[in-house]
Amino acid sequence: MINLFKTAEEILAADTDDLLKLAEIAGYDPRVMYLNADLSHADLRGQDVSFLVGLNADYETAILSSEQRSYLKKHDAPRVQPETRNQRILIADLRYDIIKDYLESGISLGSRQIEELLKPLMETRAHAPTPKFEAEYLLQLLTEVSVAHDGFRNLDEQKRFFATINRARLTYRAALLPALAEAAPACFYSNHFAETFDVNNCTVDFIVESLERIKDQDPHGLHKVLRKVISSKDDLPDRLVAFTLTQEPNLDLMKELLSRLTDKSLIRAKIGFANVLTAQTRSGNHVREYADALEGAPSFRMAYLDSAMKSKRDEVALAALRTRSAQKHPISSIELSDIAYHLKDHGTRLKYARQAESILTPHQHRILVTEIEKIAQTRRDSEAVKRQWPGYFGLR
Repeated sequence: MINLFKTAEEILAADTDDLLKLAEIAGYDPRVMYLNADLSHADLRGQDVSFLVGLNADYETAILSSEQRSYLKKHDAPRVQPETRNQRILIADLRYDIIKDYLESGISLGSRQIEELLKPLMETRAHAPTPKFEAEYLLQLLTEVSVAHDGFRNLDEQKRFFATINRARLTYRAALLPALAEAAPACFYSNHFAETFDVNNCTVDFIVESLERIKDQDPHGLHKVLRKVISSKDDLPDRLVAFTLTQEPNLDLMKELLSRLTDKSLIRAKIGFANVLTAQTRSGNHVREYADALEGAPSFRMAYLDSAMKSKRDEVALAALRTRSAQKHPISSIELSDIAYHLKDHGTRLKYARQAESILTPHQHRILVTEIEKIAQTRRDSEAVKRQWPGYFGLR
């Protein structure tokens, strides 16, 4: 049986980057070791890469010679294809080895207990494990190990257990969260969560519900763990993006999110972020503070200012208008009309128009004022507008 920790030390100490030689050092069949492997940015020039064909490995951004890339393009199937029966068998065998090594070397379970725990893995060799199987198996494994370890004696042992599950690629699902959190509560704090769980082995429900738990227990660490989750997750489901956008705004977090979003989700994210941030903006000072913080994310900054200009709070709307005008971004007549409609009442609109006169061009200000007059609810309100700016209405 391979000792995984000894193997890891030997690989780290190896004086080679050759994938086949590293697999030999590890004692693994390379077609098992590199199944679904992430080879991003790895320098594979001069190596035999023919064995990667059919392994669903990610070498899109790996450093390859033109001949290597042409060979793989010609012979390898597109990535993320359904697993073949042989691949499922390889995965089941790998899971078996990983978990057996953990149970033998680190847990005081008897051989009969180990055999019973590993039996379900062998029964799924020819079939893809179902979500129900993975959840039930992981819960059974957790229970046996937790009991044997008297609830995991320390954090290191808890992390070692989860590292084994990560390597075996069993999926964490929301239904498991109560049992996992009870057995290893420290792993659900911000300074341990991202290092404990491979978020790509977690369903989005598990991630979001875990983050909700962290928010309740450790609110100051939420931004930190969210950044790590976003940077590590292969794809960003809408629910995770939505959860991120509902948190207290944080520039570093938004930059991380911005760098990961696709064009389609980016549009939704900008709108959602702008609305959330505007709702949390209480004063003109907040507008300037948030706008300065978003200097490094101009598209989000503009979306925020556009939204804040339509705030019902005149101080907020005016500060957003002033900030945007200072950037020399033109303000359309439609936007000026929207501003007038969104201010909460006629008195607020008049106050806003007086203060905006020094910010807008004469033409822009005339559009704003005439729009305010149009939406006046009473003749008295309309007359008040005309008395203030008679020239806009042909009066003296």
